Amino acid sequence: MGGIESTRSIAVDRPLEQLGAVVRRWTGRVLTPVLSALCSWPWWLQVAAIWLFGRLVTAWLFVIVANRQDANPWSPAQPGYLAYSNGWDAGYFQEIFRNGYPTVLPRDASGLVDNNAWAFLPGYPMLVRGLSAITGLDWLVAAPLVSCLASLGFFLLAYRLFTTRFSQGTALFALTLLSLAPAAAIFQIPYSESLALLLVAAILLAWTRERYLLSIPLVILAGLTRPLAAPLALASGLLLIATWWQWRRGAQVPGRRWWSLAALVVVSMAAIGLWPAIAAAVTGVPNAYLLTEAAWHGGESQLPFKLYVRSMVTYFGPIVGALVGIVFALVVARALLSRAVLRLGMVMWAWVLSCLAYLAVVVPVNTSLIRLLAPAFPLALAVTGLSRSRAYRGLLLIGAVVAQVVWMVFVWRWTGSNVQAP
Repeated sequence: MGGIESTRSIAVDRPLEQLGAVVRRWTGRVLTPVLSALCSWPWWLQVAAIWLFGRLVTAWLFVIVANRQDANPWSPAQPGYLAYSNGWDAGYFQEIFRNGYPTVLPRDASGLVDNNAWAFLPGYPMLVRGLSAITGLDWLVAAPLVSCLASLGFFLLAYRLFTTRFSQGTALFALTLLSLAPAAAIFQIPYSESLALLLVAAILLAWTRERYLLSIPLVILAGLTRPLAAPLALASGLLLIATWWQWRRGAQVPGRRWWSLAALVVVSMAAIGLWPAIAAAVTGVPNAYLLTEAAWHGGESQLPFKLYVRSMVTYFGPIVGALVGIVFALVVARALLSRAVLRLGMVMWAWVLSCLAYLAVVVPVNTSLIRLLAPAFPLALAVTGLSRSRAYRGLLLIGAVVAQVVWMVFVWRWTGSNVQAP
């Protein structure tokens, strides 16, 4: 019987081996020349090719899902690509592009401040307005164009940042992972993330080169593009503490580094209150920005970590939710102290820590979190650096594409029940 089973096994294995050999031979014939050609290109062209490939994949998915989209608050049924990509928060940016910000806060029937444009910062829509004034392009064309150009710039700067710590191959693969990530649509739709990520990559690159004063105007601009002033202030403070620690251990720290870092921390902290101050001055309501942010969460003022705790309780109940919340926080803390993440270096590590801490303090756990995690983009480099195995990296890419399909179909696609912005 054993001999018969062995014969059967060999009979089954041989076709599989032959199939595997055929697949390897044909993929080798196709991929080897392509990869060889790509490797001969300049680094910036390789990065641009990765960016373009991701944008084409996302656009293709958008078109497929749009053909199955019913009429929604932003477009008719089965809209075209540009109309379909202008949904959700893009509608608020378009309102700012056209009309600016309200001087009177809108309120609901109970007197609470209602959802309004003050929750969305001006950097992105004002840049689109400038491009529109120069070129005459409408929002539906100018806004995605700004997003695409900004995301291309982000990819180029992120490559330069990544290669300060990892090899060229690892950096390029991490960018490929980002280009196909679940919420990769933010690199081409009328959202402010692309511009914010461009600014963050420029800031982190300046910090790695200890050009702290050069980064100060970029920090201010980033804080007026996305709510990034607080995590940037925390990250700059961590760099100052790390410098002090090195000094305590006997390292020589130039005086210029001390005062430039101190200036960066002071300006970053001041930038936290810049947009709330502008909102207060325009509307005449001292806490206009905080009231507007609270409107997205039932009109309640939110204490630190309140939304995170509420999410855990909502999903798992009060007792299990508390345990899950604590365990999840410990898992994230342990991951931040893992060798893979620490290999990012002090600048990127401090930034990732600051991003995650900020999100835990101010946002709930919902579908928007996938997009809000985008500023922690160095994590893609840490995940890539875990292994150089082709199988491992291949699974990462497959998982990213599948997750993007899920995000497009179940998060971005309007069903009437998904009232939370993606």
